[in-house]
Amino acid sequence: LAARLSARSGMSADTDTTRLRDLLIRFGLPTSIPGGTNADALLAVMRLDKKNAGGRLRLILWRGVGRAEIAETVDESAIRAELSAAR
Repeated sequence: LAARLSARSGMSADTDTTRLRDLLIRFGLPTSIPGGTNADALLAVMRLDKKNAGGRLRLILWRGVGRAEIAETVDESAIRAELSAAR
């Protein structure tokens, strides 16, 4: 999710996201969210994360491999769109 949001926002290249996805697949790790998963429920759990501040979601996004940063301005509609696309 974070890699896709990074690419969607222009912070990283799509090729980096593809490389990460391929690596996760190679190691047998999940790259999608199970169908039927409720976006509202996922967002509710995300809001419990200790990184959040002032009622805003804070996500760790990347500018490429090895270059992560805290993002506080990710629009919730973008998160919802990526949650839907990740199914």
